[in-house]
Amino acid sequence: MPPDTHIEMLSAEAERLPEPPKEAGPNLEALGAAAADLGRRMVWLPGTHSARFFSERYRALCRAIRPVLRAFQGSVPATIVGDDFRWLNDNLRLVHADLRGTKDGFKLVRKLPHVRTPDGAIAPRVIALAAGYLATTSYEFSVNSLNAYVQAFQQSTVLRMVELWALVPALKLVLLEEIAARGSKVAADPAGSYGAGICVRSLRDIGQTSWKEVLEPLVLFDRILRQDPAGAYARMDFESRDLYRTEVANIAEYAELPEGDVATAALALARSDLPFTPAASSFYIDSVSTGREFRTRWPGAMACSRRPSRIFM
Repeated sequence: MPPDTHIEMLSAEAERLPEPPKEAGPNLEALGAAAADLGRRMVWLPGTHSARFFSERYRALCRAIRPVLRAFQGSVPATIVGDDFRWLNDNLRLVHADLRGTKDGFKLVRKLPHVRTPDGAIAPRVIALAAGYLATTSYEFSVNSLNAYVQAFQQSTVLRMVELWALVPALKLVLLEEIAARGSKVAADPAGSYGAGICVRSLRDIGQTSWKEVLEPLVLFDRILRQDPAGAYARMDFESRDLYRTEVANIAEYAELPEGDVATAALALARSDLPFTPAASSFYIDSVSTGREFRTRWPGAMACSRRPSRIFM
């Protein structure tokens, strides 16, 4: 789970600037339709995991954005400059920090599912999702619009938990690439308006978002775990619930099963153990070397019986 990011010091200067004009509130129905369409047009490529994708994309980003950032260092020129120029000039530390942080963020995720996008490119699904969302919203980030987009996308294409945790660095990567493209135009035309300030503001707002509260409801199998007959899972704190979700995701990855199937099987075992005492109010996935009870009660566990793994609630 990516930790919440706090960048009050980096964004203090940005808050003093005039806000770039915002469009009217997002049309959630149109967002949902765009997300559903993107999900249908993606082609999943099972077994495709490119460790070089992020390193190559990051190097390309650095080559594009570093000359742009150098152009905004120093004092504001005496000539008239636009708000885009000021947003970039006053937020260099924010952009530099997110440039470094995005690289580190992708080190924490692995084996992301890849797809062939509608334009024929092969990319991690979460990158295609982030790019589709930001393009649909004209690079205006908001929690409400992102929620609507991801929920609609998952109606046809369920995201793995690791993809949701990678969503924040994916959004930042796409925004930084857009800042590089728009910033080069602002550097050549300081008085011009190219929407760079909108991208910087979105980058700032993403950094100020409490992502635990945003991402947890988007983990679809979490809703299954919350049906624990003892009610223990729902009463846990976030960190404890995340331990259980991570174990479900690990078992699903090892067994090459959907995470929802593993959670559903665990819930079925919990219900089959009724009645239970409070001390034993738990459900478990037990796939120790013999796989004893879980293998006999859920055939799907045969695939993961060699991996020691246990979930208690």
